[in-house]
Amino acid sequence: MRALPLAIEAIKEADLILLGPGSLYTSILPNLLIPEIAGAIAKSRASRVYIANLMTQPGETAGYALADHLRAIQKHVPHRVIDWVVANRRPVSPM
Repeated sequence: MRALPLAIEAIKEADLILLGPGSLYTSILPNLLIPEIAGAIAKSRASRVYIANLMTQPGETAGYALADHLRAIQKHVPHRVIDWVVANRRPVSPM
């Protein structure tokens, strides 16, 4: 799979790159597994922010802590693509 040239150009011109929120294994990582995308994000001078999900996803990230999400990204992406993390520290309301 190859990245669209417009996507690479948008990453190069970005002032801020937001990763997430979204499903770790079906939304976040698939995009980062495209070498040109991960490479462009890694080379970017923009701040790169991972927005953590409020909830785990049954069957995918059940039992994961925030650190587990970050380790999964580091394990699958050979470049540093995250500078900052936005995460909720409060319990999620049942409603």
